[in-house]
Amino acid sequence: MSKKIICFGELVVDCFGSIQEGFVPKFGGAPGNTAVGLGKLGHSNVWFAGKVGGDFFATWLDQTLKTHGVNTRYLVRDQGGRTTLAFVALSKDGQRDFSFFSGAHDQVTPQETRNINLDGAALLQFGSLTQSTPQAKAATQLLLRRATQKKVFRSYDPNVRLALWPKPQVLKQVILATLPAVNAVKVNEEELVFLTGQKKPHTGAKKLWRSGMQLVVVTLGAKGAFWMTKTGNGRVAAPKVKAIDTTGAGDAFNAGLWYTLESKLRQGKLTATDDQVDAAVRFAVNLAALTTLKKGAVEGLPTLAEMKRFQASHK
Repeated sequence: MSKKIICFGELVVDCFGSIQEGFVPKFGGAPGNTAVGLGKLGHSNVWFAGKVGGDFFATWLDQTLKTHGVNTRYLVRDQGGRTTLAFVALSKDGQRDFSFFSGAHDQVTPQETRNINLDGAALLQFGSLTQSTPQAKAATQLLLRRATQKKVFRSYDPNVRLALWPKPQVLKQVILATLPAVNAVKVNEEELVFLTGQKKPHTGAKKLWRSGMQLVVVTLGAKGAFWMTKTGNGRVAAPKVKAIDTTGAGDAFNAGLWYTLESKLRQGKLTATDDQVDAAVRFAVNLAALTTLKKGAVEGLPTLAEMKRFQASHK
């Protein structure tokens, strides 16, 4: 059986469209997208932990996770709260502009994360959106401490959303302060510059590296991705595709990466060789590229069979 993977963080409703044409609701939230991505690939032991409102949006998000084989035992329903909405306007090249109506995702409490059973978990995947309020930040820190004690591998995708923070510098400080507590971090090009001031992936990755780090990945959009371990580094090119919607591409990358490397996680250690890491990043890059060919994160996430056909046609 596959090892237990816990995706912790926000579930949101991504509303795509425009003021002129209206908006269409889609499943969203980086950890939720990653969980669904893992489920669609066939991973049989994926759990989601987070907080949503008591509204019909929350019911729909919960059911979507379950439909794709994700266990939602640790999804908390705040009956007096609302679910976060993210309005997403797309440009012609599929890039996004966000406007958030924040809800329950950043109201998770320390007690609620204390209730998450980490026994047998190989991986905890999380981001910064549950660090934007004092209460949620404390809850996330507690979960990280518990995961460290339980020797659960911690993977951090900051997923920078400046609109949810009072000042950019506050977000930067929170992310940098979190790095010593994690084993892997994945950022995109813009996030690399934001956090390190560096444009070159190799130089930026070095600046992100901390003593407990085992893997740093910088995704480069249409140019692929750069990876770094303690023993090496490499760059993987992306297949050429005509992107329709880049929403969820980074989350798909996370799903592809950890679907491939989950078997190499043992007691908080990544035991993969550099060749195996390179192959996993290549799989993740291809998965992310395939995801951009459809609108909506969940709709774009492929099954393993779809992924194999795509890889065969882009050798």
